Order: sequence, then structure tokens, then C-alpha cells
Amino acid sequence: MEVCSNVNTFRTFAKRKNDTVSDDVVVIVFFVVICLLIYLNNSYLNFSWLQSVLNFIGGFGILLWSILSIKAMFTTEKINGSLDGTLALYEDRIIIKQQVYLLIEIESIDLSVTDYLGAYRYHDGDSIEPSKSNGTGNWIELTLISKKKCKTYFQQPYEGAFIKNRDELIAYHLEGKISFLRLIDILGITKYEDIQAFKKTIN
Repeated sequence: MEVCSNVNTFRTFAKRKNDTVSDDVVVIVFFVVICLLIYLNNSYLNFSWLQSVLNFIGGFGILLWSILSIKAMFTTEKINGSLDGTLALYEDRIIIKQQVYLLIEIESIDLSVTDYLGAYRYHDGDSIEPSKSNGTGNWIELTLISKKKCKTYFQQPYEGAFIKNRDELIAYHLEGKISFLRLIDILGITKYEDIQAFKKTIN
């Protein structure tokens, strides 16, 4: 899986319309069908050979499910879409998919940077869905002076990669583009004394 190594550059993500059924749903349907067939056979048909076949299929299904559940704990989810461009942050501009947005053209910037490649998500022990994130759950939204909004999702290649754009983010705040609360949230500054000390360093 290709990621950008430049600390100021991230791969943008275009999500594909999700029209597929999840693996967990397929497993649930499989066992519901098996249980229904066993019930019908025991209640009405009473075929011993069918009971043996259903027991074998059910047992094999449980074994396979267990193996896939363990494997899922160490598997990274596939990208449901494409990494179709780059996001680059500079103190005086932001470039998204080769489109340049000068800071003076931007009214406000909002961000959510909580995901990264390989991040462990909550994983139910019964699930066969991959438990490691592909890191594409982050987004940046620009509101331009013209009131046009531009929202783009992007991949963070590892935990803390976006924080390396600290100088750019501070510049955006000083220009009134990012709120102070959003800034300290992105930078991971949570303690009161750290917040006060940080506020003094940028004022």
C-alpha cells in the first residue's frame, strides 16, 4: 500500500459507493440458513443423512469462522475507493489534488484527524472484518470567502504524522482560519497547564 513520505503531503481519498454486503452479514446469513434447515429436518423431514451433512457443514463453518476471526485481528482493511491525489499544507496556501487555495481566499478551515494506517479499531471477537484501519477516515474542509465549501478525505500514514504540520496549523490559527480549540485538539494538547503554556508561545 503506497503512502506519501513527505510530512507535509498526504494522499487524498475518494470513497467508492458502498454497495457490497459485509463479510459479517454473509456469515450471519449462512448460520441462520443452516439452523433453519436443521430445524426443518428435525421437525418435518427427519432425514438422517441430511442431518449429518448439515452438522458437518455447520461444524466446518464454525471452525472456518474462528480462524477468520483470529486472522481479522491482524488484517488491515482494504481501501474502498482510491487514493486519487495529494493534500499539501503550506503556511500561505493549501493544495488539494493540484488545486491551489491561497490562505487569503479561505474563510475557515475545519479538520478531523483521528485515523491512521494500522490503527486498531474496536474488534468484536466474533467479527471477521479487518480490525486495522486503512487510515482514510480523516478529512479537511475549507470554507472559501465565496462561501463555497471543499471537503476532502485523506490518509494519515502513521499516528502523529499530521502533527508534524504544526507550524502550518499554527499559521492558520494566527490568521483566524482555525479555532484555538480545534488547533489544540489536532495537536493533542489536553492538560490545562500545557494549553496555557502553548497559548503564550503563539501569542
